[in-house]
Amino acid sequence: MTSCILICTLVKEFYKVKVRIVDMLSFLKEVRSELEKVTFPTRKEAMRLTGIVIVISVFVGLFIGFSDLLLTKILEIVIK
Repeated sequence: MTSCILICTLVKEFYKVKVRIVDMLSFLKEVRSELEKVTFPTRKEAMRLTGIVIVISVFVGLFIGFSDLLLTKILEIVIK
């Protein structure tokens, strides 16, 4: 009786693993199919867009820094 339960449990676990492998392979096939549809930017486009991101990041950083400095000075004046 115990051996039957053990065998049934092993069969169920093997089936779960088999289903997971099939699901994983199906997922990988879908990923490959989707990647074939992707159009990657050219080197020139990537460099231009990277430059834009860097410039905007610098401006945002400066804006936040100056805003923080200004608000700190205002708070110091209010507290005194």
